[in-house]
Amino acid sequence: MTDPRRDLSNTCPICKHSGATERFVKNYTYEVWVCKLCARANRSGWSLDAERQLIPHMLALGKQLPKRNENGWLPYEVYEVVQVIDR
Repeated sequence: MTDPRRDLSNTCPICKHSGATERFVKNYTYEVWVCKLCARANRSGWSLDAERQLIPHMLALGKQLPKRNENGWLPYEVYEVVQVIDR
């Protein structure tokens, strides 16, 4: 998925917020950029809605899915906060 710092028309793959209006974080475990809202909402594990986007993405990259956490969700893991610059 595209780095929103380079493509401000990019949208969050989970909630579809625009890169022009949201700050994004990069999750290195899943190699995906998501908006800050989705990052915060899924800290205890990715929701089922998020999994519907993340699982095909991971499979397309040829990566294995991490072990599910104690809640039965895919764990969130590591991220980096990135400020998207206004146009």
